[in-house]
Order: sequence, then C-alpha cells, then structure tokens
Amino acid sequence: MTNIKIAFGVLVFILILGLVGNEDFKDEVRAQARYCEMVEADLWPDYNNTFQYCAKAYEALAKIEGE
Repeated sequence: MTNIKIAFGVLVFILILGLVGNEDFKDEVRAQARYCEMVEADLWPDYNNTFQYCAKAYEALAKIEGE
C-alpha cells in the first residue's frame, strides 16, 4: 500500500510540474508578444534585439489563445 501512495504522490508532483511549466511558457510568449507590440509602436527600442522573431511570437500566441 505504501508503494502505491508513493507512486501516486510522484505522479501528482510530475503533473503539477508540467502544469507550472506550461503556464510559464504561456507567460513568456505573452511577454514577447507585448514586447513586439511596443517595439512596433515605437514606444520601446529593440533593446532585446529580438524584433525579428515577432512573427513566431504572434504565431505561438495565436496557438495559446486558441486553446
């Protein structure tokens, strides 16, 4: 019985890590899309030098928002 409890606990822990990691990714994509919007509007300079990747950020954001 103890082995089952340990296995279940490990499984729950891994699932929680997966959920947190997924939300972390979504937050990063949203931040990149916001950065691109601000650079396009000439409100921020391209200080990260990542403006050339904005199309990918917008595509990833569309996938995230479409879920």
